[in-house]
Amino acid sequence: MKKLYALFFIVATLQINAQKAQWITINKKDIDSNIWINFRKKITIKEKSNNPIFAQIACDTKYWLYINGKLVVFEGGLKRGPNRTDTYADFVDLGPHLIKGENTIAILVWYFGKSGFSHISSGKPGLFFDAKNTNLYSDSTWKYCINTAYYSTKSKLEPNFRLAEHNVAYNAQQEIAGWETPLFDDSKLLNAKNAGFSPSKTWGKLVARPIPMFVDFGLKEFQNIDYKAINNRKNDTITLDLPYNAQITPYLKIEATAGNKIDIFTDDYYVANNLEFKSVRAEYITKKGIQSYESFGWMNGHQVKYVIPKSIKILELKYRETGYDTKFAGSFTCNDAFLNKLWQKSQRTLYVNMRDTYFDCPDRERAQWWGDVVLELGEAFYALDQNATLLAKKGFDEFFNWQKPSGELYAPIPGNWTNELPQQSLAVISPFGLGTYFKYSGDYEVYTKYYPAIKKYLNLWSVDTLGIVSNRPGGWPWADWGKNIDIILLEQIWYYFAINEASKMALANSNKEDAKVYEKNAAKIKSNFEKNFWKNNQYRSKNYTDSTDERGHALAVLAGLADTANHKNEILSILTQKYNASPYIEKYVLEALFKLNKPKEAIERIKNRYKPMVESKLSTLWELWELNKDGTYNHGWSGGPLTLMNQYLAGIEPTDIGFLTYKITPRLDILPEINVKMTSPKGDIEMNALRTDSAITIQTKVPNSMCNIIINTSLLAKKEIYIDGKLLMKNENKTPDLDDYFYGNKNQPKKYTYVQLVKSDYIISLGVGEYKIVMK
Repeated sequence: MKKLYALFFIVATLQINAQKAQWITINKKDIDSNIWINFRKKITIKEKSNNPIFAQIACDTKYWLYINGKLVVFEGGLKRGPNRTDTYADFVDLGPHLIKGENTIAILVWYFGKSGFSHISSGKPGLFFDAKNTNLYSDSTWKYCINTAYYSTKSKLEPNFRLAEHNVAYNAQQEIAGWETPLFDDSKLLNAKNAGFSPSKTWGKLVARPIPMFVDFGLKEFQNIDYKAINNRKNDTITLDLPYNAQITPYLKIEATAGNKIDIFTDDYYVANNLEFKSVRAEYITKKGIQSYESFGWMNGHQVKYVIPKSIKILELKYRETGYDTKFAGSFTCNDAFLNKLWQKSQRTLYVNMRDTYFDCPDRERAQWWGDVVLELGEAFYALDQNATLLAKKGFDEFFNWQKPSGELYAPIPGNWTNELPQQSLAVISPFGLGTYFKYSGDYEVYTKYYPAIKKYLNLWSVDTLGIVSNRPGGWPWADWGKNIDIILLEQIWYYFAINEASKMALANSNKEDAKVYEKNAAKIKSNFEKNFWKNNQYRSKNYTDSTDERGHALAVLAGLADTANHKNEILSILTQKYNASPYIEKYVLEALFKLNKPKEAIERIKNRYKPMVESKLSTLWELWELNKDGTYNHGWSGGPLTLMNQYLAGIEPTDIGFLTYKITPRLDILPEINVKMTSPKGDIEMNALRTDSAITIQTKVPNSMCNIIINTSLLAKKEIYIDGKLLMKNENKTPDLDDYFYGNKNQPKKYTYVQLVKSDYIISLGVGEYKIVMK
């Protein structure tokens, strides 16, 4: 992680090569969409350097970089849209790949040529390349040609309008063999057209790529491949299993005659078997002889389907998994197999919804809907390594940079979507969005730098004298899928969440006057909430006439608006008996049960709701509670239980920003065995807890932080606490030397332990180190 941040520090300081580098494009007035372009440049290196040689590379839209015939970058570039005008730029170290003498740089650029829910097209294909301290930079001396082997599929097969991507179709009979190699004769290629320096009218400013380059796991064999059976197949369709739902590019090696068409797609091409929700696919037209091909447009699913004429001899069928560069650093296991499997599926669902941005699904939309992102970023802190934090930060940057002049904040962005979903925008500002990000990452800059944008947005809202938030329908007054949605009630609570978080942001920006305004409105809402919304033993808005909605009750509990002292039984009845929420809001319903100290009821509801998903052979979670009901089978918002298991069952949660301090409150009364690993900004955290009839044993690793382990006295019979074999408390009395329990030697840092009894809880404070705690 330190190397990654160091890299971003280095690239952020690079300057464009004395304004020699220009954007280059093709010499064509009428530019189609879905164009693939081969760019080439030769350069002579007098001496091989051992120092990094960073090249700044940008394009619209994606590129593959070859140096001396070797593929160096597999899918570079990010979908456009750090803001409305600019373009992301990668920084790639060319040093290890350049040689003394002549070098050939070859770049395949894929220009989407259309906008979607996660990409804004510049309207023109372009490439920018600038290698610091070299004579290697893009200008009109570069050669290019349109790669005519790539063609567009029939419109009826193209992906649905939400996707900026096209299908990838390739005619091997038209291929330009060896175009990327040093020996290729490029004398007949055209010279590129200079299109101006950066900043550019077409592509805007260059914004340093804020996330790692995508990770390439290499070509892999399919699990159930049987070449003898395949070459004796009775029909053209070959279905091969992936080990799990993954982002992949398909590969083939065959022997064929010329002109045969091969179709390649996954089981997820027709999302939910709906013809209107088509994802991406690939086509390949054969040349004569032995040939190999990899389709560069990524797709996802559990199975890859090759439709290959029986006359073609198949030599190899493989796939390449690529994805966001983050490790599965987190884990959660307990004595409940159902919860373990749900956690694992949530982690897999999270990862398949990460790439250029977080998105809702990897098939139908690939869109940065912020209701999904708020849940995903919370899961990532427990499930993945610290690289995942960069994707959330990129998302916040885009969300606020795309704010309309009128003040509206909307999503998904970047792209061609324009409608505000007010409740999702408020969720971004809430404790679950920016609040969680700040609390878990410690990234103070993001928490403060967009306060002016937040203030501008919240100024669009108002609260009347009765504590009622004025309805703001926006472009789409969406609150959740499903039925019985009390939108007005939900709106009140999301706004309350947002202004409470905004008050903290205002104070962080030394704006006490704004904080007072937010606090005044929050107090007005809270003091009138019961009077305005409690009717007939439930919360509901004035004009809402449908069945009781558990969503609003859950959010009211989490916001501290619900009168749980007087209405706890009624609220619990609603939270345990009403099942209106989709998997999106379900996370908050479950969290409300945990907040009300009803973990058994929360687990029971989890099992009732998620049973079909957990029992499914699919490795990912669904958009809706039923499969193939116009919902995807890999939806980002469905993994909320992952966060809850770590936060409320393992009980791990920061108590100061960025895990300066944190607590562990394992619910060993519910789950006698809990094992957790996760990363934090302060280092790795581990906890293994086991409760038997005679003792509780907790082994834990504390990073550069301070941890408080909290255990209720009711779980202990003898009231004895041993740490690393030393008795520190007996019968609720501290041992004499407890306050000075420091120990260590020259090879071991000193460890710090302090035990105190607070009401009915033992609080065991631990400094950096590894500990074994036994409680009897």
